[in-house]
Parts: sequence; C-alpha cells; structure tokens
Amino acid sequence: MKRELRVIALLITAPIVMSAACRNKPAYNEIDANRAAKAENSNSGEQASVPPPPESAPAPSPPPKPQFRPPTFLDTTNGSIKDLPNYPGARRTNQIIGPAEGTNAVTIVMTAPDSMAKIAAFYEQVIKSNKWVVSNKLIDPDVSEWVLKKGEDDNAKVSVNRDSKTGQITIFIVRSEKLEQPPK
Repeated sequence: MKRELRVIALLITAPIVMSAACRNKPAYNEIDANRAAKAENSNSGEQASVPPPPESAPAPSPPPKPQFRPPTFLDTTNGSIKDLPNYPGARRTNQIIGPAEGTNAVTIVMTAPDSMAKIAAFYEQVIKSNKWVVSNKLIDPDVSEWVLKKGEDDNAKVSVNRDSKTGQITIFIVRSEKLEQPPK
C-alpha cells in the first residue's frame, strides 16, 4: 500500500514540478542578433578600451601566380603525349597534368585489351621512332618498363603491367620536362 501511495504522489507532483520549471525562460531569451554589439563588458561597469587601429600602410600584395602553360609535348587537342602516344584501342582511366618538383609533367593511365607482347612491341617501336634514349629497361611476362631520356630536360617512363589476379593490362606513361626558370 505504501508503495502505491508513493507512485501516486510521484505521478501527481511530477507534472507540477515540470510546469514550474518550464515557466523559467532561458538566459539567452533577451539576445537580439540584429542589434549592434556593444564595446563594453556587460559584467563590469567599466567601458572596455579599444586601442585605435595602427597607421595602416597598404598591405603587400601577394606575388602573382604564374600562368599555367601545358607542357610543350602535350597534344592539347586529344590530351595525349606527342612522342609517346596512347596505345591504340586503350581506354584512358586517369590523367594528371601539372608542375611537379621543378618539372612540367603529365601522367596518363590506360587499360588495354591486347597481350603484353603486342603492347610491348608497340612501345618498342614508338621509343625508337621518337629517338628516345633508353636508360633502363625491363621486359617480363607480367611487366614491361622503359625509363627514357631525351636531351637534358626531357624524361619519361612507360610501364605496362598485367594484374596477376584479373589479367587486366594497365599502361602508365609519365612524361616530364624542366620548367623554364623565370628571369630574376
């Protein structure tokens, strides 16, 4: 019986307490977001002193950003590299163009439906006909790779890889040239 009385008393007093608590408005109810901010601390009777702004000299303007120029070896009509063309029938999956570590670089990633031997033979011919100097070469059943140089400023790498699980062939071409140094 005592327990039932306690539950009844609780059920009766809870709404009364809650309604009394709801009558109090939160402290932020007098905030007007549209009025101008005061330069004083509302917790003290003193006016906050704001120092006058210093004599302002015009801020130095940032140096102009150099205008991006596509690399000279990039065929801008189709996005391919002039002296290392895309493999015929390959599908481009990614391309990155831009400066990197003092060079103007292009990276092209493609997938191709043909065999490693056929793709390797194509790039062997392209490398010879475009007068690239091969500084390193690897020919393997799953990887064919050429590290190339042309003069002092032009470098390239062609890599053809077969995924051992899926058999898909991916071609990576990276071509770069030194950026022209602006006159000082």
